[in-house]
Amino acid sequence: MAPKRQAQGAGSSSRPQKKTHVDVNPETQDKLHAWVLGDRSTPWYNDGDILLKANGKFFRVHVSVLAGASGYFQDLVPSIEQGEKLFEGCAVLEINCSDRKLRHVLRALYKRSFEDLSRLPETVELEAWLHLATNFRIWPLRQEAIDCILDAYPPDLKTFEDRLEACCVAESKGNRTLDAMLVAFLAMDHDLDTFLPSILYACCQSRLGMLGIYQILDETQRYAKRLKRQKFTFDAFFDLYGDIMEKCYAGFSRLAVAHHDLLMAVFDAKFSPRCDQTLECRITLGILRERAFVMGDRPSIPRLDWLKDLDTAGKLCPPCHEYTRQITAVKRQEIWQRLPDIFDLDKHPDVAHGPRGRS
Repeated sequence: MAPKRQAQGAGSSSRPQKKTHVDVNPETQDKLHAWVLGDRSTPWYNDGDILLKANGKFFRVHVSVLAGASGYFQDLVPSIEQGEKLFEGCAVLEINCSDRKLRHVLRALYKRSFEDLSRLPETVELEAWLHLATNFRIWPLRQEAIDCILDAYPPDLKTFEDRLEACCVAESKGNRTLDAMLVAFLAMDHDLDTFLPSILYACCQSRLGMLGIYQILDETQRYAKRLKRQKFTFDAFFDLYGDIMEKCYAGFSRLAVAHHDLLMAVFDAKFSPRCDQTLECRITLGILRERAFVMGDRPSIPRLDWLKDLDTAGKLCPPCHEYTRQITAVKRQEIWQRLPDIFDLDKHPDVAHGPRGRS
């Protein structure tokens, strides 16, 4: 239902009027005019026909743009058109969210003329798209946010490996582990379970191991505190910290075990039935086995040609390489399919039950 306005001015009734606009405090139109111009924010279009107010800031935009993108605003069009025009022929509507979030959503709606599409979105921006696009039923904008995550963290192994250097949010500055951690908070908070296995897997690829993961988690907390000082609260950074840490810790150790098991499956297979140099390949596999285990178990899925890369002298015959490659391909997919279990994703709380007090 559209928000109701308290009548204003001397001699007016205190009974709420059925008008769709903000409850303005200034007593006169002159004061309102000065107030709006003093607190106006971008985007601001001089030919706009509605003022949106969020957290004390005003945005002058077009009803047609809002209604064309949002089912929520489309439902409000009759009330807006019938409501009192308080500022230069514009109705005034208060939106219950932070001005920063609303700014990001409005910029996205006007992006053909307003937004630089060549850059990565900020974490706050992506969160605004997911949060407000859901609240205001701007489904193409929510899909754009999902596509942005999908581009960096695809749910299939081959595409994921092709995108190993890709990042999703601007604050990561090319740090893939930090990027994955920031996106993990967004994905868990907005119930994007499809993406969580690949995102959490990327979180575990820190070169510093669990120490690196803890450092990245701490960095996300410092980032959240900076946002809070800027009067922007994204509670998921605090609410989900422990849950993400537990999943990374469990996943890290289980991935290392899965890595070890894959190597064992390859070496236990001995050599190809079509091997034409059985003795030499058997000796070579023994040497490669020792070399592989000296390097230690890693919380990652070995590359398809990991054994060929390890066999720098090229002693293993082509049939044996192809044989071990086939075994590796099957085991890699098995591990990838098990990622939800590896990260206990079936146990994570449904974070979409209700609002977290976002502002």
